[in-house]
Amino acid sequence: MRTFIYEKYRRRYSLNYSVTSLYLWAIEGGSVDRMKDIQSKKELREAYMEREIIGGVFVIVNTLNNKLLLEATTDLRGAKNRFAFSQKTGSCTHMKLQDDWSKHGGDQFALEVLEELVRGDSQTQDEFKADVSLLKEIWLEKLSDRELY
Repeated sequence: MRTFIYEKYRRRYSLNYSVTSLYLWAIEGGSVDRMKDIQSKKELREAYMEREIIGGVFVIVNTLNNKLLLEATTDLRGAKNRFAFSQKTGSCTHMKLQDDWSKHGGDQFALEVLEELVRGDSQTQDEFKADVSLLKEIWLEKLSDRELY
């Protein structure tokens, strides 16, 4: 038995001629492309848990003076998104960069991934975090001749 979205939310919202009701009717009718195949919460949760987790080491480079901020993360995609967001909004998320970020602006910085590390199926979060930290220490030695924040 298929549960219609309109019926599901009918009691929660006042759906008589509201924007919400029009949107739910549009979804139900198939007018909203991205909502045609609605997955259950369980399917979405399973897909999230099965996704490939990529961590790694990256640097944020000040393109004016070539100073580097070396960072490691267990969620490389999230780090890239945070950096892109901070550039768009003009807000600096790293305190070590704050002075130069304020002087020159976020567009003078670039994020470069040095090495990626895929989390293994049998690897725990703590083991993965330790591997990423070790990778950061290796890169710290490799970049010892460069000026770091």
